[in-house]
Amino acid sequence: MKPHNLLEMVSQTVSRFPDKTALLWTEDSQPRSMTYQKLWATVRDFAFGLERLGIKAGSKVAIISENHPRFLISDLAILSLGAVSVPIHPLKPAADIKKILLHSEAEAVLVGTPPMLDQLDPPSEIRHTILLTGKAEGKRGALRFETVIQLGQTVALEELDWVYPAIQPPELAAIVYQQGVHGKPKGAMLSHANILSHLESISHVIPMVSDDIVLSALPASSSLTRLAGQMAPLRCGATIAYTDQTDDLLSPMIQYRPTIFIGSAKQVERLYNLVHSEIERSQFRAFLFRTARRLTQTYYDHARKGFNWPIPGTARWTHTLAHTLVFSKWVHRFGGRLRFLISDQLSLSDEARGFFETLGLPVITTHNTAACTSIILASRLTDPADGSRNTLPGIEYRFLSDGELLVKSASVMMGYYNRPEKTQQTIVNGWLHTREFAEAVSDGQIKMTGLRKNCVTLSDGTLVDTDDCEDALNASPLIERAVLLGNARPYITALITPDPAACAGKSPAELEELIKEEIDRRLEGFSLIEKPKRFALLHRSFSQSRGELTSTQRLRLPKIEENYAEIIEAMYSESTASRSAAATESKDPATP
Repeated sequence: MKPHNLLEMVSQTVSRFPDKTALLWTEDSQPRSMTYQKLWATVRDFAFGLERLGIKAGSKVAIISENHPRFLISDLAILSLGAVSVPIHPLKPAADIKKILLHSEAEAVLVGTPPMLDQLDPPSEIRHTILLTGKAEGKRGALRFETVIQLGQTVALEELDWVYPAIQPPELAAIVYQQGVHGKPKGAMLSHANILSHLESISHVIPMVSDDIVLSALPASSSLTRLAGQMAPLRCGATIAYTDQTDDLLSPMIQYRPTIFIGSAKQVERLYNLVHSEIERSQFRAFLFRTARRLTQTYYDHARKGFNWPIPGTARWTHTLAHTLVFSKWVHRFGGRLRFLISDQLSLSDEARGFFETLGLPVITTHNTAACTSIILASRLTDPADGSRNTLPGIEYRFLSDGELLVKSASVMMGYYNRPEKTQQTIVNGWLHTREFAEAVSDGQIKMTGLRKNCVTLSDGTLVDTDDCEDALNASPLIERAVLLGNARPYITALITPDPAACAGKSPAELEELIKEEIDRRLEGFSLIEKPKRFALLHRSFSQSRGELTSTQRLRLPKIEENYAEIIEAMYSESTASRSAAATESKDPATP
């Protein structure tokens, strides 16, 4: 029977596997474990404790924690009350966390460790602060996790009335904010139905069974870990292993012997580098590995053609021999039971992917967006290593004329919390505008181009959401159109077309100073990293005839960057002293 909400899903699993190990972790250098029955009892006690503190249906509760079982326990306890979970990345700056707490209207915040608590600057609207691990020394008003559990256990039997069976699928379950993106908070509202639908979709590309042990090295707050690393295992009765080690990833793999590993592309690359460097330390080992890999190439050439593709007997025999004599030793460096790895990004190198493929450990690379719960594209073992990804069952895909990818499914968010205008721009007739560019490679495969609309990745890897900045500038009566740039650059810049009527009669110097003052005024509430450091004034409007606009007047960013390449380069030139040194008619290709 299909569950109506996430707690009902977990309840069904507990009924099937009450004595099976649900969680594995290390605490005080000692291995710990918890069965599904014990997990359920702990979630219940913590939920009733939160209820005693005033948390009820509709309450927003933030969780800021590293990888630890108490993140999951807290998450489930919050959901079981009909309340709303707000997961926050533990490495976010304190100022950004405070913005999210204010924007989400959180009533309580659950903090992982005392150092996190020390850095936290909660707004006055927060009624309760709860420390999940350790003691809150010197912090008045912070309750310990154990204290809340004890509060829940004091509830008399006749008072027990767990509300989770009454939670309906459309009810709000979580508000998920963008990870690592600078800009005004945008929280994707996900219902129980959104998450349940998504779990159904990803089960077709991430085969998970009750015998699996799932180890994630990503923060528990990440969409991929929360869905594929926690909810998906709970759905099928698998075991979840926790680690807070991000440098030495081999140790937890040897300790827990996982069958599935979830990590970022960098973490998967690190695993590859660690083991590959061991192989290369010995000339004989390196020669043996390369030889075995060369001899098995025919086997993998056939295997990539499709599922269960016929493989010549000689190639199959050679592969079995090479795996037994050479590859199996290195498989054991990952615990010996690993079935496959999951990466949260598309940027995995061909070397790393090929290395794991040789060992018989496929890497499923995914493309994620919180606005569609988590995964919207995922690779399979037989995919070509060209960046293309398979579509998921239950998700429809289409492209706009400028190449933007649109998706539609039951897992598309309800909207952005307290941002109705952004919701209307992002979800149109049920289609989610991902703001990312892609192209169809073949039937059922899509290739992401790496470009994002209204979101730039600076040269240091910082993601900056430019959507609100552009909206603020475009609302000015002095500005006809503003475009913010900065991909692979050290800072944000802007191309601005002034409004001809509002700016008529102004000299170039007067116009530049006027626009500068307008930018400063319009962007007063934005952080320095979001504001354009320099700008250039263009003396012509963006045009459809030059390929800069689509038929619906949407900007074609690649073409704009091509047409104004010289002006853009001038804004990043160290010799450019003025904030808008490119804003001269001599550098504007529109000037006759």
